[in-house]
Amino acid sequence: MTLATIAIYLISGGFSIYVNIATVINRDDPPTTVGYSSSIITLLLIPFTIAASGYYLNHIRGFNPEWKSLYKEGIDNYGSYLVTGVLVNAFTVLWSLLFVVPGIIKAIAYSQAKYVIHDNPRLKGKEAIEISKRMTNGFKGDLFSMYLSFIGWYILVGLTGGILSIYVTPYVETTAAMYYENLKRYSIENGIVAPEAFGIAPVTGGA
Repeated sequence: MTLATIAIYLISGGFSIYVNIATVINRDDPPTTVGYSSSIITLLLIPFTIAASGYYLNHIRGFNPEWKSLYKEGIDNYGSYLVTGVLVNAFTVLWSLLFVVPGIIKAIAYSQAKYVIHDNPRLKGKEAIEISKRMTNGFKGDLFSMYLSFIGWYILVGLTGGILSIYVTPYVETTAAMYYENLKRYSIENGIVAPEAFGIAPVTGGA
């Protein structure tokens, strides 16, 4: 399973890294076909990166899913996952065009949308984002600290040519998934988000 999820991250991220390096080396050249191909491939893999995050979420919930379910989930929910991922990235980029700080704040505000759409694929992309914004209200500082703590690990991944991804990816994804679970529980218990938004059937009283 770990290798399956890492493969997705490496493929989607690897093309972007390659193009970024090529751009620096040939900064005066116009965008190449490789650059466009990289963007398209990264875009098409978004549903599977969301499914990969959902896979770790299912693991901490004790479901013990098989790694094949990752690809099945990505295919079955391709449309909703793609729209959500594209919107999150587009909104983040637009905010980042203003200043770096607003871009970071918005990225954190949208960070839970991938888990929300995993829990309830029937939601629209914008709905998942709005729920994420409500969930992260008051917790952006904590989330920022958590993401900041991962930087050292990513540096080690880079220094080892990606080898440490085998250990770092599960750690990062599991930590982020556990934080989502806590945010989800808090949001439901405090009436911030209705259980139905997460695909949880309402509890009705007995006769």
